[in-house]
Amino acid sequence: MNMAQEVKGEFSKDSITFAQTVFSEAGHRHSLNKLESIFNLSVSPVALTAEAPSSSDLDSLLNNVGKASSATTITTVPDAPTNNDALLIQDVQTLESYIAVLTALVMYNKHPDPYDLSDSKQAAQFVIDTANAKNYVMTGGTVKDIVMYLPGMEASTETKSLSTTSADLHVDLLNALFGALSLPESVLTQLDGILTEISETLKSLKLSFSSQSQTLNHVVSFYYLSPVEGTSPPINEMKVRFLYLQIDQNSWKASAGKSSVEHFSFDMILTQTSSTMSSGIVSANTSNIVNSLMALTAKDPDEISKLTGAKGVKV
Repeated sequence: MNMAQEVKGEFSKDSITFAQTVFSEAGHRHSLNKLESIFNLSVSPVALTAEAPSSSDLDSLLNNVGKASSATTITTVPDAPTNNDALLIQDVQTLESYIAVLTALVMYNKHPDPYDLSDSKQAAQFVIDTANAKNYVMTGGTVKDIVMYLPGMEASTETKSLSTTSADLHVDLLNALFGALSLPESVLTQLDGILTEISETLKSLKLSFSSQSQTLNHVVSFYYLSPVEGTSPPINEMKVRFLYLQIDQNSWKASAGKSSVEHFSFDMILTQTSSTMSSGIVSANTSNIVNSLMALTAKDPDEISKLTGAKGVKV
């Protein structure tokens, strides 16, 4: 618990204020530019109170999220989605793109120089900074819009020690992360494939830690459709579970280097935060969000989702 509180404190409230200000002012500026273009009129420019990073700086951060598997977004997708299901999934893309860009802005405020993923220490720092920044954006309590989009968030933190082998680790880890959701075996198989992809990417970076106490951190955003109680025929709503993992570096090194039959302890602090997305509020604010995304990155939610490596699993 103490470790989680210390990590959250690595990002100050000032970084959140900077991110929200840049995002809001960019959207306002984009809206005015569209008005000028449509009506061929000149309007007073937005008085900027925070200097935004260049779109290339933000693109580099967002692209590295996908390249380094430093944060993972997963959404369940039915074989035959209803119109309501499709709209919910689109809202997830919008919301997660908003969160991704806010996270990038928070990171830029602390670390304006580009991260070099070919450097093992910088790669490790990027992975850790992404997880910490996203966790802070989601649960720091200072992003007012997050509370509107994801109301009533409930969080719990626990220390887990999994006695396992490299061969069994994925099964044990999936059970620790998703066991309470009673997911079908077909979904767990797909999640295992995603976990394998993340693990192989992180191994390929040859992460080097800056201190013996540094943990390997990761955030998983898992959005899943769930029927609203009492609806017939059933109408789904979108629930979400944010999983913030702080993995003991010795456990990570053991998982990457042990033989498939040799037992070891995989130790981590796991913080789980759950909510139900307010889709109507996300939809009502989509235009404002997209205006800001376009102004800052010249990319819409679909493009940002691809850049950051968002995943879908069939249910």
